Amino acid sequence: MSSPDPIRAAIKTTLDAVANSGVVHEYARYSKNQKEMVAFYQDNSAGANGPVRGWHIRRVSRRQSSPGVGRWIVTTRWEIDGYRSVEDGDASEQEFDELIEAVILAFDADDKLGGVIDTAITREAAGMQLETNEYVMFGGVLCHRARLALITRHYN
Repeated sequence: MSSPDPIRAAIKTTLDAVANSGVVHEYARYSKNQKEMVAFYQDNSAGANGPVRGWHIRRVSRRQSSPGVGRWIVTTRWEIDGYRSVEDGDASEQEFDELIEAVILAFDADDKLGGVIDTAITREAAGMQLETNEYVMFGGVLCHRARLALITRHYN
């Protein structure tokens, strides 16, 4: 496999399958216009003006090694950022924590991403990891932001 696209698509498919995951982008969406930026991540599945609830996927590193002649192991680190607008009356922090846990469990259930990779269980980490969970201003909206990390390994 020479392209990261099948892995990125499998990560998106897994995220999309999580209930109430919101909008999932295969890359980080950006706009100079704050309203447009928010619209990229706004979950309108229950109607107009829904909350910010969305994710994007980024490949942040790729390492290659060769344990034997003619065989390459490719180890890739992915960051998956999730956003949820803060709504105190709806206990959005607890809702977002539950969503993060559901995402982690979805990746635990299939460490081969449907056969696209050999494993997401490596010496560095076993499955999806929560790196940070914090508050950020996102397109002018106060949001929870979780940064998840996934290390994948496949043979080339």
